[in-house]
Amino acid sequence: MDISDRIGDRDAELGRQLGPKVVTTVTVSDKPGVELVDIADRNGAAVIVMGTNTRPIFQRAFFRPYVEYVINNVPCPVAVLSSV
Repeated sequence: MDISDRIGDRDAELGRQLGPKVVTTVTVSDKPGVELVDIADRNGAAVIVMGTNTRPIFQRAFFRPYVEYVINNVPCPVAVLSSV
């Protein structure tokens, strides 16, 4: 188990302790945005929490294309946690 698995498991367990159903999925895809929307649809997601790096240009954060795709195509709120 690598460090990313341990971090994901730790964060998922914290979420479960708070009460909601937590779904974590690791997948490889040529179209990660489409895959994430599909996973959210299949699981009836109430909220999606994503992490990404931002690209600060002209004082506005531009997200990677797959993040924008998810934000615009899922029927639930999306929280994007970013680091610059």
